[in-house]
This record gives sequence, C-alpha cells and structure tokens, in this order.
Amino acid sequence: MRCPGAHLWADRFDGALDDILELQDQVASAVVGATEPKLRQSEIERAARKLIENLGAYDREFFELMVADLRPAYLAEE
Repeated sequence: MRCPGAHLWADRFDGALDDILELQDQVASAVVGATEPKLRQSEIERAARKLIENLGAYDREFFELMVADLRPAYLAEE
C-alpha cells in the first residue's frame, strides 16, 4: 500500500505552448493511462478485503443485479 502523496507517475512533454489545451489533453491522457490499471487493481483488492456486514442486503442486491440483466430492454426503460 502506498503512502498518500507517494510518487506514482512522471513523464516529460516537449512542444510549443501555442495550443495549451492540446498539451493539457496529452498530459491528462498519459496520467490516466499510466495510473488507471494500478488504481483498478487497488480497488479490486480493497473490495475483496471488505467484510459484508449484512448478508441479507448483499443477497438482495445480487438478486436485483441478476434480474436487471435478464429484463428485456423495453421493460428496463420504464
């Protein structure tokens, strides 16, 4: 587990600042691309460690998700 504020990503971007918004898009895409897989894995691990406090509520939620997947699309819109 990383400490808050730990170094997660670094890169260098060269180019003119004529289109600063394009540069911003490039930086944002690079940050997301580099950090998303680790973030996803961390969330999966966190969810696996979390204790289920109310099994009845968990069962009901699971059932509702299953029913929603089986419901025809025209009924889901109502």
